Amino acid sequence: ERISREFKNNLGIFTAENPFKLIQNSEGVCTIGSTMGFEAILLGKPTILLGEPWYRSLPGIYKADTPEVMAELLQNIWKLRKLNEAEKVQIVYALFDIGFEGVKLPRENALSEENIGNLSKGLAEFLFK
Repeated sequence: ERISREFKNNLGIFTAENPFKLIQNSEGVCTIGSTMGFEAILLGKPTILLGEPWYRSLPGIYKADTPEVMAELLQNIWKLRKLNEAEKVQIVYALFDIGFEGVKLPRENALSEENIGNLSKGLAEFLFK
């Protein structure tokens, strides 16, 4: 047993554990909708969702609507489709394509004239596409 100031959660995982190593050493990720689910698909692991995060429609994502579906997904997780490198690049490219420059609250300079201009410009371009 490690001696440290780290907290061990109910699953026996230290809170300071590297989340990317956890994902890489897993068969997949089950989440309500945290960023770990999105990170998992980019690391080539299937993601089982219990919630409705923004990335819920991406390939490599599986929705567990019922306990029966969850059991089926978990029993067959190694068979679930994983994204290929081209699909991962396509997702990241799409995020950059729809994103725009700007600082969001509660960061410093979020209410500066320049930042408000950048956010407004990005939003207007998105809406009028």
